[in-house]
Amino acid sequence: MESKNTEQSGFIPQERIREALHAVHPRGAAIAYGVPWPDVRDSGQVRLRCPFREECNTSSYGALTLNLDEPHNPIFCHTCHTQGDLLTLMWGWKHGAPPASGKLRGSEFKEI
Repeated sequence: MESKNTEQSGFIPQERIREALHAVHPRGAAIAYGVPWPDVRDSGQVRLRCPFREECNTSSYGALTLNLDEPHNPIFCHTCHTQGDLLTLMWGWKHGAPPASGKLRGSEFKEI
């Protein structure tokens, strides 16, 4: 049971984060952010436009790889080398740039 002090501080227990992440599929996240989703089966990898740097998107193949077998872990842009998880990708879709420190922290994490 969480203490009142923990709830007020904005701390989110690791278990709640894991549960929330497993409830989100990358396709659903893409739809929520208005990002076109390629017509692929739900396993393996998918290539997407990089939301972090427009210069990465000169290839029609897509610069960013998203591992659908492990969707909450790695994403990787083969051009700008931004990497992270589904939350990082969602941040990029919303803001068009990677998180300030390279990883979502504090208010950035809470926002996504």
